[in-house]
Amino acid sequence: MMPTSHSIILTIALAVAAAAAIALAGCKPQAPTGCGSDRDCKGDRICQNRACIDPPAKAAPAVRVPGTDEATSDTRQRPNYAKEAFVARGRVAFYAAKLAAWFADHDQGCPTSLDEIVAAATVHTSHTDPWGRAYVLKCGPTAPDDARGGILSLGPDGQEGTDDDLRSWVSSSKP
Repeated sequence: MMPTSHSIILTIALAVAAAAAIALAGCKPQAPTGCGSDRDCKGDRICQNRACIDPPAKAAPAVRVPGTDEATSDTRQRPNYAKEAFVARGRVAFYAAKLAAWFADHDQGCPTSLDEIVAAATVHTSHTDPWGRAYVLKCGPTAPDDARGGILSLGPDGQEGTDDDLRSWVSSSKP
C-alpha cells in the first residue's frame, strides 16, 4: 500500500512536532536570579535591582553641644533621652522636696547651694544631671513670681528656657 498524501502530511507534521519538542526540551524558562523583595535578603539587607545589598547608613541624630552655637536637631531624639530624662525628673523632684523642707525650717532667705539643702547622710551626693551639668537652684528673685524657689535641670541642650528643661518649683504660700 502506498502512502496517501494525507498520511504523508500527517507524518511530516508529527516529525516536525517531535523535532520541536526535542529542541525545546533543554530550554526551560529560567527563573530570575537574585532577590525579588527585601524578604528574600538576610538580616537587615534590602533588595535593590534583584541584588541583596546593605541599606544606606542612617545619619545619627545630631545633638547640641553645650557652649557652642552649633545648629543641630532636637536633642529629645537621642536614644537615651527617655532614660536620662527619667533620672533627671527624679532628682529634680528629690531636690525640690529637700528645698521645701529647707523653706519650712527657714522663714526667710535662700539656701546658698544644693549642699545646704541636702543632708550629709543622703545617698545621692552628685549634684549633676544625666547630661553632666549641675542642677540649678533658683530662689528669691531668680524664681518665678509664684514660687519661693525651685530646682532646674537644663536638659540635654544645656540651655535654660527650652522645652527639654526639667524643673520643679516650691510654692511661695505655706501649707
